[in-house]
Amino acid sequence: MVIIGIDCHTQVHVAASIDATGQVVGRFTAGASAQELAALTTWASNQAPNLVAVEGARGFGLALTRCLLAADLEVADVPTHLTADGRRRSRFRGKDDESDAVVIARVALRERDLPHLRPGHLDADLKLLVDARDQAFSGLNWSHRPPMVP
Repeated sequence: MVIIGIDCHTQVHVAASIDATGQVVGRFTAGASAQELAALTTWASNQAPNLVAVEGARGFGLALTRCLLAADLEVADVPTHLTADGRRRSRFRGKDDESDAVVIARVALRERDLPHLRPGHLDADLKLLVDARDQAFSGLNWSHRPPMVP
């Protein structure tokens, strides 16, 4: 069993792969350009992971998540509070991207009910948010219009 954890940021994504015992078996760091995301996706595919766990899969990791899903990898979204809990349990002190990637992978190893993502889900989530925003602004505009005078 191999699980990959990825800590995503605006400019860099840091990945670590672990085995079934939680031992680190690989690491990879990539920028956020399309070429570097493709390189990270290729590295991840070559690890033959059972799961790729991405912290912020719908945020900073959205572009990467789409690449991973397009490569037919199983992707789970790891909430930031679980990463923070895992960091507190870790014997390593401090916060850095490499150790966070390991923590994310270990959280995925421990937590079996993380939300798994599908390509259509990402677009559906975005549509729901846009529709809710549009509806809120539409209601706001109507409530601030002066009454019509005949």
